[in-house]
Amino acid sequence: MNPRRKTVSNNNPGNSRISFAGNRFQAEASGSNRNSIAPYNRMSIAPQQYNPPVGSNLNILRKTDSGRMTPMLSRTQNTSAFVPDSRNHPGNTLIKKVGIRMLTQTPAGKNTRIGNLDTISSKPPGTINTTIKSRGNLINIDPRPIRDAQFQADARRKITNYLISRRYEKEINARALENPTIKNIEDIFKFIYGRLDPLFRYSRKFEDDIFAILKVIEYPYIDTITKTMLRVPSSVNNWPTVLAFILWMTELNLIVENMESPNTYVDEFSGQNSSVRFEDKVFYQYLITTYPIWLNGNDEPPEVELDLAEQFELKSQHTSDENTHLENQLSSLKAELKQYQDSKSSLETQEELKSRLSTDITSLDGYLNKVEYKNSKTHQKIEALESELINMDTEYNSLCQNISNVNSILGKQSISIDEVDQMNMKRVHLCQVLGDAQTNLNTKKDELNAKETEIQRILDKIDQLEQTYNTGAKQIESHQAIHTNNNEKQPVQFPLSVIINTNSEDQHNLCKPNLKVEIQKNLYKVSELLLSQAFNLETTVFKTEEQINQLLDLRVELGESIDELEKQFRRAQETCAEIRSSIIDESVAPSMEINNLEKEIALIEKTITKMEQQAKHEYLTSKADSGLVTRKCGELNSNLNKEIVQSIDAILKMQTFIRTRLEETVMRLN
Repeated sequence: MNPRRKTVSNNNPGNSRISFAGNRFQAEASGSNRNSIAPYNRMSIAPQQYNPPVGSNLNILRKTDSGRMTPMLSRTQNTSAFVPDSRNHPGNTLIKKVGIRMLTQTPAGKNTRIGNLDTISSKPPGTINTTIKSRGNLINIDPRPIRDAQFQADARRKITNYLISRRYEKEINARALENPTIKNIEDIFKFIYGRLDPLFRYSRKFEDDIFAILKVIEYPYIDTITKTMLRVPSSVNNWPTVLAFILWMTELNLIVENMESPNTYVDEFSGQNSSVRFEDKVFYQYLITTYPIWLNGNDEPPEVELDLAEQFELKSQHTSDENTHLENQLSSLKAELKQYQDSKSSLETQEELKSRLSTDITSLDGYLNKVEYKNSKTHQKIEALESELINMDTEYNSLCQNISNVNSILGKQSISIDEVDQMNMKRVHLCQVLGDAQTNLNTKKDELNAKETEIQRILDKIDQLEQTYNTGAKQIESHQAIHTNNNEKQPVQFPLSVIINTNSEDQHNLCKPNLKVEIQKNLYKVSELLLSQAFNLETTVFKTEEQINQLLDLRVELGESIDELEKQFRRAQETCAEIRSSIIDESVAPSMEINNLEKEIALIEKTITKMEQQAKHEYLTSKADSGLVTRKCGELNSNLNKEIVQSIDAILKMQTFIRTRLEETVMRLN
C-alpha cells in the first residue's frame, strides 16, 4: 500500500489523531458526497503547514476528509473514468490548494513569471500549486534557537552532509557556511529547491523568487522573513534566519525522499516507478484494454479477467507481506516501549544529577568555610606583614639614602661591565676574607682569653710568692734585730741541766757538762740554721725576680699581640663596612620582592572575593537549573507518553485499515 494516500492533514491543529484517507470503501461507508467530475487542480509537493502543539517532539499530521474516485466507482456513478476527482488524490506530501485550475490553463513547460506565482515544471499538471493560501493575521514565531551557536553548527553540518550526499557540484564544507557569500547562498538554495522543481526559472530579483517560493511551499515561519532581509542574506543579523529556512527545506527534501523512495513500485507495464495507486493503475490498464473492445461491441476475452485477478492476487500477497512487516514493526515498537519503560527515566537521571549537585554544593560550602578561615588567617598575616613593612620602610628609607649616595658616586664614574664583574669578584673575595678574619678573630679572642687566664693565674702565684717573701723578710729582720740591735747582746736561753762539783780541784770538772762546749755547739747549730734559711730566701727571691721578669716580657708580648689584633679588627671593620655597603646595594631586590608580595596579597584577596561571588552565583544557577530540568523532564515525559500512545493508536488503525482492505479485496475476488 502506498503511504502517500494516507498522510494527509486536517486544518484543525488541535486534533493530533492520525487517520487514513483515500479508501473508497471507507468513503462509501461514511456517506461522503463527492463531485463526480471536477478539473484537475495543481498540487504542491511541499509538506502541509506545521502547527505542532506546545512541547511536542513529533510531527502531528492533520486530517482531511478526502475521498477517492476510482474508475470502478466512477462507472457505477455514471462519471468519466478518465477525469480524476480533484479531491481524491491526497498524497503523503501533497497539499490541496483552494485555487483550482483547468488542465489547459497551466500545461507543463509553460513559462510564466514568478511574480504571478506560475512556474515552469517538469512535473505533470497538478503537481505544484501556484496559488498562495491566506495565512490570516496570526504570526508564527520560529521556536527554534536559530541564533544559538550549537544549533547553527548542527544546521551547517546537516546541510553540508545533504549537499555532499546529493552530489553538489561545488566545493562545500561546514566552515564555508559560517560566513557565506550571497552567491553561495543563491547556489545552495537553487540546488535544494531544484530537487523539488528542477525546471523552475528564476527572475532577476532573487529575493522575490525566494519569498514567493517560501510562500508556495508554505514555510511555517514566513512571517519572520522580509524581502529586505533577503536582499542581504549573508549579513550577521540575517544569516541565522536564512540558515533556518534552508535547513527546513533540507529536512523537507529528506522527508519527501524517505517517504517516496521505499513506497514506490515498479510499473509492470512501463518498467518505471510510479506513485499512482495500484488499483487505479490496474483499472486504467484494464479500461485501456477493454474500452476498444467495448466500442467495437465485442465480448471481453477471459484472459483479461484472469490477468486482472492475477494482479490482484499478487497485490494481496504484497499487502500480506506488508502487513507482516508492519506487525514486526509493531512488535519492535512494543519491545522498544518496554525497554524504555524498564530503563531509567530522564527524571531519575536528573534526580541523580541533582543529588550530585547537592553533594557538590556541600563540598563547595566546606571549601568556602576553608577559604573564609584562610581569609581570616590571611588578614592576620597581612597585619603582621604590615608591621614588618613599617620596619622595612624605615630600613628602606635608609637604604634609599645609601643607594642615592652610591648612585651619585656611580654617576660620576663610568664603570664598564668588566669592572662590575671585577668588583663582584672582589666583593666575593672580601666576603671570604671577612669570613676568615672573623674566624681568626674568634680564634685570637679565645687564645687571648686563655692567655689572660694564665696571666691572672701567674699574677696570683706572684702575689703568693710576694707574700711569702715578705713573711721571710720579716722573719729575717726579726732575727737580725734579736742578734744585732745597736751592738747590744741579747741573752739566748738554752735548755741546759748543769751539775756543779764543788769538791773538784780541776777547773774543767767543776761543772758537768762543760758549759762552754755546749753553748758553742748550740750557737753553731743556730748559725748554720740561719745561714741555710738566708740562702733559701735569697734563692727564692732570685727565682721570684726571674718569674717577674718573664711575666713582664710576656706582658709586653701580649700587648704587642693585642695591638696587632686591634689593627686586624680595624681592617675587618673596614671590610665589614664595604660588605655592608654591598649588602645595602643588594637589598633592593628584597624590597621589590616585598612589593610583589603586597601585590600578590591584594590579588589573593580579589581572587577570594571573586571566588565567593562566583560560587554563590553557580549555586543559585545550579538550583534554578535543577528546578527547570525537573519541570522539563515532567513535561517531556508526559508529552512522550502521549506521543507513544498516539503512535501505537496510529499503527493499530493502520493495521485495521490493511485488514479491512485485504478482506474487501478477497471478497471482491471471490
